[in-house]
Amino acid sequence: MFTPHSPLFRLPISVRNHIYYLCTRASSPYSTTLGLIFHLNSCGEPQDNEGERSIWSLLHTCKSVHEEVTSLLYSRSMFVICYSGPGSLRSLLSLPTTALASLTCLKIVLNQAACHDKVFVGCCRKPPLSSGWNVRSEDACARDVCMPRAARYPGDREWQASHNPPLKSDDIRSQLILEEWQVAVAYLSQGVTAGRLELALVCDVAYQDSRIAMAVMTSIRSLPRLKDCHVRLSAAREPKVQRMLESVVADLTGNMQPRSNILGSRQTTVCHVLNLPREIRLRILEYTDLVTPLKEINWGARRERYWASEMKPRYAAIDLQCPPKFLDGYRFGWCWESSGQRAPIGCFCCLHHTSVSSSCRCWGPPTDLFLVCRKLCDEAQHIFFSRNRFVIWDDFSYIPDLVDYPHSSFAACDFLKQVVVTEKCLSHLRFLELVLPPFSYLTWPRANHLASQDWTETMAWAYSKLNFPALTLRLYVSMMDEDECELKERWERYVLGDEHYERQSREREEPLETVGSCLVTQCGPGDGLLLGPNKLKCAMLLRSDRANPLLRLSPKTRRRIYEFMGVAATEHVAASLVFNLHRNHHISATDKPVKRHLGFHGLLLSCRTIYKEAAGLLYAENIFVIHSSPGPSDPLLALTGTALGSLTCLKVVLNHTSCHQETSGGDNVADCCLATDELPSVRRSWCERTHSKAHQPPLRSTDPSALSLLLKWEAAARHLSEIPQDRLTLFFVCDVDHGDVEAGKLALAPLLTLPRLKGCHVRLGNRPDFELQNLVDEVVQKCLGLVPLPRTQCSAASSSQVASHFLDLPRELRLRILGFTNLVTPIKEVSWDGQAYRANRPTYSMRHQAGYNNDLHISCRRDHHHGCRFNNCWLECITPGNYHAGCFCRLQHTAVSSHCRCWAPPTDLFLVCRTLYYEAQHVFFSTNRFIVHDYGDMLDPDIIPSLPWVDTYPNTRLTASRFLRDQVPPNSLASLRFLELVFPAYMHHSWPSSPDHPAITDWVDTVKYVNDKINGPGLTLRVITINPPGTPPVGHDRLTVDQGRQIEQAYHNILSPLARFQDSRRGPLHRFYAHLAYPWAYTEDTMTMMATDVQKYYAFIRSQENRLKEAAEKMVLGDDRYYKKMSFSACSTRLDPLEAPEPHTGDDSDAQSPTIDYFHEVSHEVLNKPLEVWEREEREGKEPRISYWHFCHEVMRSSG
Repeated sequence: MFTPHSPLFRLPISVRNHIYYLCTRASSPYSTTLGLIFHLNSCGEPQDNEGERSIWSLLHTCKSVHEEVTSLLYSRSMFVICYSGPGSLRSLLSLPTTALASLTCLKIVLNQAACHDKVFVGCCRKPPLSSGWNVRSEDACARDVCMPRAARYPGDREWQASHNPPLKSDDIRSQLILEEWQVAVAYLSQGVTAGRLELALVCDVAYQDSRIAMAVMTSIRSLPRLKDCHVRLSAAREPKVQRMLESVVADLTGNMQPRSNILGSRQTTVCHVLNLPREIRLRILEYTDLVTPLKEINWGARRERYWASEMKPRYAAIDLQCPPKFLDGYRFGWCWESSGQRAPIGCFCCLHHTSVSSSCRCWGPPTDLFLVCRKLCDEAQHIFFSRNRFVIWDDFSYIPDLVDYPHSSFAACDFLKQVVVTEKCLSHLRFLELVLPPFSYLTWPRANHLASQDWTETMAWAYSKLNFPALTLRLYVSMMDEDECELKERWERYVLGDEHYERQSREREEPLETVGSCLVTQCGPGDGLLLGPNKLKCAMLLRSDRANPLLRLSPKTRRRIYEFMGVAATEHVAASLVFNLHRNHHISATDKPVKRHLGFHGLLLSCRTIYKEAAGLLYAENIFVIHSSPGPSDPLLALTGTALGSLTCLKVVLNHTSCHQETSGGDNVADCCLATDELPSVRRSWCERTHSKAHQPPLRSTDPSALSLLLKWEAAARHLSEIPQDRLTLFFVCDVDHGDVEAGKLALAPLLTLPRLKGCHVRLGNRPDFELQNLVDEVVQKCLGLVPLPRTQCSAASSSQVASHFLDLPRELRLRILGFTNLVTPIKEVSWDGQAYRANRPTYSMRHQAGYNNDLHISCRRDHHHGCRFNNCWLECITPGNYHAGCFCRLQHTAVSSHCRCWAPPTDLFLVCRTLYYEAQHVFFSTNRFIVHDYGDMLDPDIIPSLPWVDTYPNTRLTASRFLRDQVPPNSLASLRFLELVFPAYMHHSWPSSPDHPAITDWVDTVKYVNDKINGPGLTLRVITINPPGTPPVGHDRLTVDQGRQIEQAYHNILSPLARFQDSRRGPLHRFYAHLAYPWAYTEDTMTMMATDVQKYYAFIRSQENRLKEAAEKMVLGDDRYYKKMSFSACSTRLDPLEAPEPHTGDDSDAQSPTIDYFHEVSHEVLNKPLEVWEREEREGKEPRISYWHFCHEVMRSSG
């Protein structure tokens, strides 16, 4: 026995629930399906043959275990109670009230006639076919399997034990069952929780015995609201009882509208519908059950009813290897298939039984719509026969042997003459398919056979009634003997005529193009028959040994063959294949190109028809690249008319000096632009070291070899002029010498002879060149069909005229207009590192704070902001779909591309006039956030500037001082609205810790200089000293106490002059924030704490950083403004500026309480806020969004 002090109860409740789950084998708490299925006996315990007594015994261990296990067992299991005699429902009455309150799924079988037993659980399922050509004419429900077995074997005890006679109102056994059921329902209604139980009830009553059916339905009305309800009252369909049952189930569940309510309001609804125009009524009827889920209806002559194609596999006599459950309309048919996961639920299909279930959505003919009125009946018939495809099945149960055809008519004749209600309905038919059995040569109906004569008469009768211009007729015939070539030829000659047959034979290689839209079936030797306007347009296309075997396949199958042979990428590959047009091999995205020679070259030489199909697919779906060595024009001149007409993407590299070398993986080396620090000198030296043999020198107009190359390119362009308009996307690379405009004109002139292109990407130089850029812009606009502006409109005179009109506007409107130009960066943030303004640094945009993904440190969620689309366009070339493109960035090169939308400073706006110059300055400095990084001029911002060989601060001035004194114009200092100063993690000897240091002295003078020029009430200032992302700073793991004090003294020297801003002429600072790194964060003692307890380490570091933050903000803002900002009226504890306790020595006594949880603000606050939320919080006075450096520091520290 367990006691409350047993080891079991010392475990958490989640662990105990998992133990109970393993013991009871109930469903997992994280599973969406139920677990065990219990068949209870009369004592309320599992049956002995189930082997579940150990589960039931667990409830008898102790009261605590009983309470916990009961809730888990009864909420995650299914219970089945079958009535087998008087007292069978006693197990339900023996369940405690706690079990009833937790019960979620209960099935009660009062009386079963079929389908709801363990032996015959598949009574409604389709039985296996006895032969490959034998198909049952019914879905094998109770009357086809169960009842014939009972009639055939009257003494079958197995069947009698699982099937009972239906209940009757005058039967004593039925009265006893109802009395016990009413007692059980009364007990259930007292303990079941409302909205929790899913009830399945099976009580098969006698056909048309509505009295006893009403008694069963009345008894379940007393139950509380159920989560779901499945009720079956008869194995056969009875419409009257069905409608009453729908009403009862709707009252119990509250989520189903009974059909009776719909029919009751029929007259009121019809009058409103008929008032609508006929076009709208037809459109409304299309959304009813008149149109089946898959828009296809099957009909069999011997079946004598419709059924949707979702309820029967199409062409059931042939294995299509496509189960119905993979069809889109599966949920509207085969509802008994969905009970496979919970087999004891059984079949509650409303098409087979008198039952109601939310799981049954099988399609049935909407007969009610045809019984409303004559007008609505005609319109419903029009929609029914015109919006669905009708497949007519013949008698497939007949085994075609050496026996004559047993019927006097085909199923198609019965359908056209008997099933179609009126002759007017025949004109509505749009698609009719006739499926005939697999006749052999000897069993085919002869000309004197009644079926053949009836077929001839029916076709003659329907000829004047069918709408042939809109009708598609498909005839499917499966020939068992494939050597019937002579029969095939006679049949084709008879249908087509001798002249048409001879022409058809000559054009056998291209049957689909010859006969237009002739139908080709999915399998079997027979294909299709298509009837056209008032005449027979084409006929049977059976197998012929004289035709190419590949062409007998459907176009979809042939395309898949071409794809597997390497002609194009398969449907599972998103990116297109890239071919080197000169080297005759694929290009991969690996470091080394995979020279896989083409294996489909012989396919292109097989025949003309296959060449047109394969070549059209090859040049339409793939990307082709050609380089200048040894000669770029030869492969282009070899392209045929089919290739040129299908070509969609071509890249021509005449000459390259970076990014487009052939030896790199994927015809693209993004390293030329990716692995740089944005310094052109460093980028060029890096390319010279790594790609010394890959790049080529720039072309010069004075070089004879360059002129010869350009002449070959001109001949190739003339050959390419045969391409269709708006189809080809061209990538053209020809790096000419810097400033050589003549060479640029010679390279671009052939492009003007091409038809209008779909896309054009041109690169004319490795470095930006103003004159060449204007030339490229003009040529690309002409290639795309755009009219470039005349040069006269861009003259200085016209620009001044435009400026004069712009200056006539009020200043407020001018500033508003300038706010929509490039003066505002995409993410409203500009960094300055002592050299230039930057808003497109690689690491900056790749790891931007908005939408940062911790799993992929180089990704940026586009749903948070759109700024990354305007930075680093060359990063798109590393994606699988664009690795062929290379770099066409206009900031890096002289290039034009629709892929490049990178932001660049709008220098033109500052050169128009003095008035516009001042206004542009105001918009630029007031709408962007400025982040100033303090590091050396020749050091990369990602590299720690505190190197071991640097003994002192490397500069005589802080970068912030240079920015405020030299970079920002004096008249624009008042426009600054946000300024962030970022200091990396210098070592103690690299900080300007002395007040007499030249950098600190200059910093004090700078603060005095800008104090009267800045707009303090409109400026937000933030100072950040953090560690860069990655490993801890060099040397910080051996930092002593005195060295850390030296770093804190440097903090004080930098922050103390900022207190002057509180005495500014225009008012104190609007807001000030500080984020200072704890100097001893990476010492051996603190890292030991991290290895011991990560939670305590983060809590301790956060508390120390908060201490430094508070002291710094008090120093700059003053105590009163600081507490006002923090919404405090007073503070009991006042720390002196930067007065710190002794650093952590490994003893836990000085650490903060472990209850302080480290809150990962980057993951939970920053990442989940879009830009709009950040801007709103900034207006409300909250701290603005953290910068890139602070953001990466938080991410790396929290993840490490």
